[in-house]
Amino acid sequence: MNKVSQLESPIDSAGHVIDEELMRDRLQRRLQGLKAEFESGQRRLAIMEEETTRLRSTLLRISGAIQVLEEELSLATGAPE
Repeated sequence: MNKVSQLESPIDSAGHVIDEELMRDRLQRRLQGLKAEFESGQRRLAIMEEETTRLRSTLLRISGAIQVLEEELSLATGAPE
């Protein structure tokens, strides 16, 4: 197994020597892009969680209204609950 010397320059998949400053710039841009994407995802998740909470509340109110109406109809028609 060959050990790579720390003095050797990194090589890309095509076998070209990569300038360390260029590689660092690429990595920095990628990191910034990923952080921005992560923050965007977090904001979207917060929005979706708020929407989920509102929807659950709405469904709970609708469910309660259905139950009340079914009970009222049952009482009005004399049918067992």
